[in-house]
Amino acid sequence: MLVKADAAIAYSSSVLIVTPATSHSFTPRFAGVGEKAFNLTCLPDGIMPYVHIDKSTGTLTVDSKISPEASGITGLQVPGLEEVSGGICQVASGKTALQILLLAPWTWPAIHYASTDLRVTVGESLQPVLAQGTQSPELTEEPEARVRPTRFAMACDTDKVFSFEFDELTGTGFLNGYRVLSMDLFTGALALAPDANLTKVFDGVLAAARSSASLQCEVLGYFEWQAGLAVPPISGEINISVLDDTCWKEVVAPPNSSWHRVQTPNLGNEAECRAACRASRACGIYSYRHGSCEFWSPCGLPAKGFCTGIPKAYEKIANCKESDTCLTVQDLQEPVWLYEGTFCPVGLSFQTVDQLEWAYQKSVITVEDSFYLQAPFETDFGQCPMGALWLRRANASWDFLNRTSNYLELYGERVACLSGAQGDLLQAVFDVGTQNITASEKTTDIGKGIQLALRSQSCMQPPSERKADGDEQGDEDDDKGSDSASASSDPSPILWDDPSTETPYDFSLHPCECFPMAWGAKSPVTSQSFQDVPAGSENQYVPASIPIVRGSFVCEQRYLLSPVQYDGSASMDDDACQALCRGTSSCAFYWFGHLGNVAQCRLYSDCDALVRVMGASGTLSALPPDAFLCHRADPEACWAISKRREFLHAQTDSLDSDPTGALVAPTPRPGKQPGNTKGRCLLASPPEASSWYPVGSSATHQ
Repeated sequence: MLVKADAAIAYSSSVLIVTPATSHSFTPRFAGVGEKAFNLTCLPDGIMPYVHIDKSTGTLTVDSKISPEASGITGLQVPGLEEVSGGICQVASGKTALQILLLAPWTWPAIHYASTDLRVTVGESLQPVLAQGTQSPELTEEPEARVRPTRFAMACDTDKVFSFEFDELTGTGFLNGYRVLSMDLFTGALALAPDANLTKVFDGVLAAARSSASLQCEVLGYFEWQAGLAVPPISGEINISVLDDTCWKEVVAPPNSSWHRVQTPNLGNEAECRAACRASRACGIYSYRHGSCEFWSPCGLPAKGFCTGIPKAYEKIANCKESDTCLTVQDLQEPVWLYEGTFCPVGLSFQTVDQLEWAYQKSVITVEDSFYLQAPFETDFGQCPMGALWLRRANASWDFLNRTSNYLELYGERVACLSGAQGDLLQAVFDVGTQNITASEKTTDIGKGIQLALRSQSCMQPPSERKADGDEQGDEDDDKGSDSASASSDPSPILWDDPSTETPYDFSLHPCECFPMAWGAKSPVTSQSFQDVPAGSENQYVPASIPIVRGSFVCEQRYLLSPVQYDGSASMDDDACQALCRGTSSCAFYWFGHLGNVAQCRLYSDCDALVRVMGASGTLSALPPDAFLCHRADPEACWAISKRREFLHAQTDSLDSDPTGALVAPTPRPGKQPGNTKGRCLLASPPEASSWYPVGSSATHQ
């Protein structure tokens, strides 16, 4: 074996790395004996003013004032230092020369996250928060590229009842053994996704209302470029709050109200009582007094003999999240009905440049009565402080909502600034359940004694068998469409009722009934019916139009309001035709379609019968009344079970309080429904005719 070594000049490494704002000297490990003077040449030559060499010893000195914008090189194979200031230098002495790589990386001065206070609910996840370097106070301008740490880690302090551990190999953080966050060890990106089973930890913690765990975390960034090179790590702080997914609201019982004691479990303390209520589907309200745990439910009227008053108790609000839970605004002293009601989360809006907050909407029939609760912008803090909420009117012309990304922009009038007694109003409502509100910057009187609270939740459908004995087709028939609607959607032979309420058969639903959204897409509610209900409407809304029949059918010529409206351009569509009808006071029906490859829009004042037009293809629609409607559970099954029999004049017990069986509630618009002969809607398309029903009728399931 032949080994050839050039020992004339040698430094500790062929890659010499200096840290910014610090002078560095590198003395040769071997410089030979009797060699000539040392010389230094570097490319690019932009770093030459900062690098010096002792001609007698070969010692290299790098000035501490080397500029972060000095010339640099790219495409390096040094991990973490692919693009930095520096250059390739040659140290020569006589005929001996050595090439070295001299690097002067300017690192992040600290670690910064766009938001230093993060809140996440158990069972949900937040988008990763990216780590970035803060601007150095010594620099007037941030250099284009600073060197990020090669590795990240974190450590967190928390309450004594909790313990936090961070695995530096996987980047996973654990709270009492349950996963709560994950960090990308190479980029520092932080993702919060607490394990749903973390609620077991909260069961042992009795908070005033909502349990939570607070983490005060320090994120560390290490620069591990070269073995033996000690570079001080940088750090940044971030606070994380992990919230329970169940909120608790103190029950405010109306005067002379009656309550039924559902269960009295034998438990040792209030924490165990609350944990049992959380786990029990039969518990909506609990109380703990004199060492006794009690579950309660309200009694109906008249009160039964076993009903009594209720002590201090707390109501359970399950799945409690800012993105899902609705709020109620009520006035306890001088109510102004215009501003009271239920506000549900509708979208995210900017509070600051880098922070989004949920906005809440009060949905009503008219735009004039629609309002929003929105966090103030950073520029509004002089009028409405951080943590408060603006009460804003809707602006139908300018308000923008992207339902795909849940992004919202509001431009309506600011009615008042609503603030609580302390801190973040929205956070306090979710933590405690209710908050008294102080209104400022008012443009009108909004009442006195206003209170913001979490909305109470409704019950879900209990487990029940929908099909009768012997019907083994079951769910298979549900997928066969309308041909099997009659067989597969027969009402359950068992009707479920809560005797403590006035609503008949609380937990049973007929295909012709309108369904509450809490029922979900469960039988007899079809998935299509569930999807057709606009988000946030709670199945009480006004559809843009009501399709009557599709194809070549139109209304009679005598009800045509004007010559056929047509336009050969691409701008003519169903929405434009609908707008023409809305703009005509006597228009109750419109038909949009094509005849001879030409788009047509026909407006009608009435429609007693349907007429076929050869070669026409379109949709006949009716304008909805100025009233809320709701969607039936299963329109096709409703037609097969009930409406078809009514059509044939069979004697059936209709679920509709309206004996006409009409599609919608009575309307002030002139005209009647298509085929409305002697008060009956006979010729409407069965699936469409059964789709909506007026809210407030007996067909609306409470």
